[in-house]
Amino acid sequence: MFADPLPESVTVTVFMDGLRTGVARTEVFRNRPTSFEEVVAVALNAEHNFKSARLGWSAPPASSSSGPEPMDLSHAEDEEAELRAAEARRGIHRCFTCGSTDHLRPGCPLRKQRPAQSSGNTASNRPSGSSRGNGDSQ
Repeated sequence: MFADPLPESVTVTVFMDGLRTGVARTEVFRNRPTSFEEVVAVALNAEHNFKSARLGWSAPPASSSSGPEPMDLSHAEDEEAELRAAEARRGIHRCFTCGSTDHLRPGCPLRKQRPAQSSGNTASNRPSGSSRGNGDSQ
């Protein structure tokens, strides 16, 4: 009742084609393993080496103080930026002034609380005639 298993070369090829673009795929295609166990081992080893190098997996430096160390918030900031980018892709818009999703910047209540800045270029400050030359002056 069971179908015959796929030949090992087909299994290896399907596994290799299914790898995402990255170090594991590059390493597997470079080594061209012939068995399924070998292709899995090469991919796992490549990912492990990449993550180890990226995260700086070495012995942590010996610290002379035994007090608590401050938390590294850079990953949280990166995640917040990724969340906002994902929201933008999904069409979730936020107010540029306060960050709320209830309104956009033109309708922001915080923006309305700030005093309006006059730039001196309002229509009431302009002379009634055009200040541009029309070629008749001279």
